[in-house]
Amino acid sequence: MKTKIISLQAAFEAKGYNPNYRPDVSECPEHLKDRQIANFELDVLIEALNDEDQPEHWEPDYTDWNADKFENWYDRDIAAPSGWSLDDVDGRDTHTAAGARRSFRTREIGNYVGTKFIDLVARTL
Repeated sequence: MKTKIISLQAAFEAKGYNPNYRPDVSECPEHLKDRQIANFELDVLIEALNDEDQPEHWEPDYTDWNADKFENWYDRDIAAPSGWSLDDVDGRDTHTAAGARRSFRTREIGNYVGTKFIDLVARTL
């Protein structure tokens, strides 16, 4: 996939966000802190990739049956370094089994996130 977003820092910079910012999770239970940070980081990454080379912010349109939107499906894979592997990038119509913030504008973007950033994804699962 051709993209300028090859790191998490590049995603933050593409959106104009401070690459050092993370939400305050000090009040979260200890076992949830990293997952909350990873969810924030993944949301920024997906938003940046979906918006790249677009004239405006992209949001999936669940009212339009013909508007493309894709979501990733992962398998638990003990042989993989992260413990997870990308199983499929599934096309959706007007419904979704994933949150809209985790939908991808193209199958290629979904595949890119699910392979290049699998360690980040694994921290959210």
